[in-house]
Amino acid sequence: MNAVMPLMPCGRVKEGLLISLMALALDTLAQAKRLQEAGFNEKQAEALTAALRDAAAPYDISALATKADLAAFATKADLAAFATKADLTALKAELAAFATKADLKADLAAFATKADLATFKADLIQWIVGLVAGAVVLNVFVEIGGMFGMAKLLGH
Repeated sequence: MNAVMPLMPCGRVKEGLLISLMALALDTLAQAKRLQEAGFNEKQAEALTAALRDAAAPYDISALATKADLAAFATKADLAAFATKADLTALKAELAAFATKADLKADLAAFATKADLATFKADLIQWIVGLVAGAVVLNVFVEIGGMFGMAKLLGH
């Protein structure tokens, strides 16, 4: 049951800046032990940890294009028909009017920092555990209520 699972891949941004949208790992063995220390029995801890693991399943990237797919898509000769150097130069001039490197650097301050992401990660884990724990407690009450109802119907 010990597994560490990433939730979301990183993305590469212009000029080599790497921004991780969210990297979250779930150590299921540690979570189960932690829940047992908090009073859950082994079966409950494993069930809750499995539910968390399933909720945090990694994205399926099997449908993404491979290098071979991209190579088969178009050749350099095919791409030459789409734009010329003159077209790109004109486009570059148009784009220069929209944003400068200084503008982009100023906008970079608006991105989340590692500390912001760490806080978000902790809040998200706390929320998910609370949600799953609440669902488990609610299910227990429903089952107990069902048992009392059944006993009353049977006359015991």
